Amino acid sequence: GELRRAVMRLGDTAMTVTLHLSVGETESRRGALESAARHVRVASSLLKNHRNDWLEGLAEIDASCLAYMLSDPHEARLRAERAITCVALSGHSKSYLAAISNLAHIDLAQNRLAAAAQNLDRAWSLSESNVHARVAVLDGLAQLEIARGRFVEAQELLERAFATPLDPLSYCKLWTQRTHVRLLLKTQNVANALTSA
Repeated sequence: GELRRAVMRLGDTAMTVTLHLSVGETESRRGALESAARHVRVASSLLKNHRNDWLEGLAEIDASCLAYMLSDPHEARLRAERAITCVALSGHSKSYLAAISNLAHIDLAQNRLAAAAQNLDRAWSLSESNVHARVAVLDGLAQLEIARGRFVEAQELLERAFATPLDPLSYCKLWTQRTHVRLLLKTQNVANALTSA
């Protein structure tokens, strides 16, 4: 309410886009994916007349994540590739890292293991100073090892992710917990999977 009115009074397109992207992210975290997608579409439409490579990259990252969560891998890949182009032009390294990491996870979902490994290696090399990104990349590497049937290596990667100094309820650690449950199910450890879920 009040924040939206204040941003509208400013009349600043970049602020309005940022508001819609922030609301979209919040909506996606609470599971309201259609509402989140609507906010991202509004932000993207505003950017058509207000060029900003960084904000456009953020909108494409968000759209890619939403498409992934809505089980549209073609759209997720298209948006991730656009995001990489936009954030590369903007020079914003954290957004570039997020876009590369997201593309790696899309590669994993599509069983493109060689591409996933290459993108995860790129993301790892960029994530040294970003603990959230490190956890996301470790999770992706663990998923890669699960896909390769290398369960011991996957468990070691997950242990490294869980050992990072982040709140256990942080979004990236919760997502890593999901990967851990998948590993437990793959290794026939149903009792522990039920306890972990």
